[in-house]
Amino acid sequence: MKQRKKKLYLPDDGFSLMELLVAMMVSAVVTAAAAGFLIAGIRFYQRADAETTVQTESQVAELFITELLQESLDYREIPFVNHPPGVTYALEVTRTDGVSVLVLKEKRLWFGVVDASHDDTTKINDVLGLGKSQAFLADYVETFSVSPGDKTTALTTGNGMVKVEMKFQKAEKSYTETATISLRNKKRN
Repeated sequence: MKQRKKKLYLPDDGFSLMELLVAMMVSAVVTAAAAGFLIAGIRFYQRADAETTVQTESQVAELFITELLQESLDYREIPFVNHPPGVTYALEVTRTDGVSVLVLKEKRLWFGVVDASHDDTTKINDVLGLGKSQAFLADYVETFSVSPGDKTTALTTGNGMVKVEMKFQKAEKSYTETATISLRNKKRN
């Protein structure tokens, strides 16, 4: 007897064009949703990072300036007419260890010890010339001010109290740091 072999019939049709289009549409929707979640996560991380950076920068700068002014023998705003281009605020602080200058230029706050015999413009340029590794204090600074602008006024009209205000801004996130401090080295009558 002759045995017949059964053939297994497998169609060679493959996928139809319609099946391929539906599969591609489904994978496109899933990919777009995944990309949307990924982009939202990246944006959230960037906002949180900007907020943390601004808060850290502002707190460190405020603490540094508070201590600097509290221990100062004298301080004064450097008049705007003596500012080099791009500088919006400058403060000279005299301490027992020398004369220091705080400079706000293009949203960056700089600090450095300078030669007391130099004129105001040279003092500012000396600080800016130190470079980021030696003189940089804070980034993202929109505004910075100390009031009253000199120690004599603070002692006579402000009862030895000084207000330091700084506004920081990064990636649409702003943070204001304000401190009212008492000068420790008051002149005695």
